[in-house]
Amino acid sequence: MPRYYFDLANGRRLADPSGLVCRDDEDAKAKAEVIARQIAAEAPASTGRRVTILDEDGQEITAVPIDER
Repeated sequence: MPRYYFDLANGRRLADPSGLVCRDDEDAKAKAEVIARQIAAEAPASTGRRVTILDEDGQEITAVPIDER
């Protein structure tokens, strides 16, 4: 199974050095949505935050916004 990386972005990018193994792009997006919800619940609010999903080749798959709560 492929490995995906979940970088945090908010003007600057915080790279995920280890990533997670996921079945496919949809599974990776589901995991990114969980990560985004956890960050929104625990970290101070900030506009423009997102979890960017990268594949094993470093290509961006998509980004999931971190909603303000």
